[in-house]
Amino acid sequence: MYDALTTRVTQEITIKDAAKLPRRVMFLRDPIERMQSAFNHLVNLELNNSHYEMIPKGLVTGYGEILLAADGARLNMHHWTKEKEDLFQSTIAETRKQGETNTELAVRLNKADYERFVDHVLSQPNDEHFAPQMALTKYNGTQICNIIYKFSEISTLWGNVFGGQIPQLNSFSAIDKDPNYRLPELRAWYSEEIATLGAL
Repeated sequence: MYDALTTRVTQEITIKDAAKLPRRVMFLRDPIERMQSAFNHLVNLELNNSHYEMIPKGLVTGYGEILLAADGARLNMHHWTKEKEDLFQSTIAETRKQGETNTELAVRLNKADYERFVDHVLSQPNDEHFAPQMALTKYNGTQICNIIYKFSEISTLWGNVFGGQIPQLNSFSAIDKDPNYRLPELRAWYSEEIATLGAL
């Protein structure tokens, strides 16, 4: 992490090789918060005319935030393809209810994006951004990390080791969503993370 944040060249090793190290540290984040943060990031990519290729196109459109940004003259659309602009405009026209404001429509579009995303997460794709962290750090079914900290403690731990405050990278504003959508199923999917956090 220190190498990454100081832009020094990093060395990646396999989980098998990591298992040979005496201290194997993991920062475990609240899994629902982590998943919602991934969603915010995906929307932000769409807002900036980009796309995370590991998820299907159209799964997260960002149209709600794009609509709000365009409404506030904060979005530069000159680099859009005609196909993208036509799809955006047709979706807005077809989805808008009579008398609905841009803000009201954006909330509905954001909610639809989030629900599609949660459905995708619960289809259990093996994606490092929202797959269960405990599963990602196992080798042959055995947990590799022998030291686990809460992600919420990372700023304090950083200060103790390196001094100062940890730089915040890739911080995005939260997108309006229904946080209760399929929440019991999400908690079941992330049950190992939730139990481990509760024991720390």
